[in-house]
Amino acid sequence: MDKRVVRTRYFLAKGFQLRYAGIILLIAFVTAVLSSLTVFSTMSNILGDKLSQVYPQGIFVAIFDKVAFALLKNMAVLSVIIFIFAIYISHRIAGPIHRIKSLIHDIGDGKIDTAIYLRKTDELHDLAEELNKMQENLKSRLKQTG
Repeated sequence: MDKRVVRTRYFLAKGFQLRYAGIILLIAFVTAVLSSLTVFSTMSNILGDKLSQVYPQGIFVAIFDKVAFALLKNMAVLSVIIFIFAIYISHRIAGPIHRIKSLIHDIGDGKIDTAIYLRKTDELHDLAEELNKMQENLKSRLKQTG
């Protein structure tokens, strides 16, 4: 499969890709929230005991409010980055599925000269190779009978 395939659209199977990205984002978000809560509560317990003698309670609360705001801001930025990355990764699956559907449609319409060419980074290479073999076998059988 030497032919280079360049895709310019990243939403080929929009529903699939958005669900895939949403699942990845949800897993990352839940992990980040649980990790942050664990670190934040541990830090507030340890530092609260140590700093309560040094700082007045109001300053201590203000410090933790700033930390919480910074944490939320960073999680929002990371969520956007994770979502974009998930769409990019899902494209490696959705692209081959799109090309496989096109091949099946073409064969159904009698166009048996087409083949699937995937990028090196795409998934489903084994399936594409088997479909290309099937297409070649079908073409040779039609030549024998025709």
